[in-house]
Amino acid sequence: MTRPMLTHVGSLPFLDITTALEYTFRFDIPVLFSLPILDPNQFMGFDILHLLDIKSPLAKENEFELKEHFWESENKIKPYYQDEFLAKAKMKRVEKVKFQLIGPYTFYKLQQNSLQQTSFEKIASFLLIKYQEVLKTLTADISLFFCIDEPMLSSASFEEISLVKKFVQDLAKVEGAETAIHCCAKLTLEQLNHLEGIMLNLDTSLYDEAFIERHREFFRFPGIPLQGIKGDLSKICKDARYVSPSCGLALKEVDELAQGFLFDKSNYEKS
Repeated sequence: MTRPMLTHVGSLPFLDITTALEYTFRFDIPVLFSLPILDPNQFMGFDILHLLDIKSPLAKENEFELKEHFWESENKIKPYYQDEFLAKAKMKRVEKVKFQLIGPYTFYKLQQNSLQQTSFEKIASFLLIKYQEVLKTLTADISLFFCIDEPMLSSASFEEISLVKKFVQDLAKVEGAETAIHCCAKLTLEQLNHLEGIMLNLDTSLYDEAFIERHREFFRFPGIPLQGIKGDLSKICKDARYVSPSCGLALKEVDELAQGFLFDKSNYEKS
């Protein structure tokens, strides 16, 4: 019997690095995590504004407001806790790790309420360069599974979805990087078909079991709600390469994470 590799999305609710490190390395594929409850700058999207220093100085704390000419930023993304994480991965002789950042479409949608309006194409081009840089750094010594987070992808046009697909394919050209899209919104079959050939991390609770059975090609990386799921888990995870929680865990109670349902690895066995 074999089973898919267990991983998670990335954000965690802990308030100290040591506990977060211990937790993430319980997974088959540990994740270079963020701690947004500890530091709000680490919430999805805002982490990019902070790490690249492209947030408008006029923006309030919770506003997603970009600097004028932000695309001229020469800063590079250095993930939070990168040094501590990679040191532990080396000590434990981990061969593959995961990392996740906001996708270009969701970044584009977040900036639409800002004074600095930029086209989707320009944002995608800007982020592609920055993401390729960080992927090259992370893959220098270890194999990387990199996901973009696209919770707003369900509102994208087919043309926009095609651009997201190309974005992921271009990232996959970085040697040592495997890529995927994480989406916690329900996508239509037509949208899914436009993403054919891309690894997708989809929330299985949004799709009925019959749909998953008919379209297994889109569920090689199922996301399972932390509290579990109705239906036969072994059937849902059939043919899956990876399994993760269906969303980031930052807003969960720490006690919920300790329940350990994700670590009963026999649940994910497949023939």
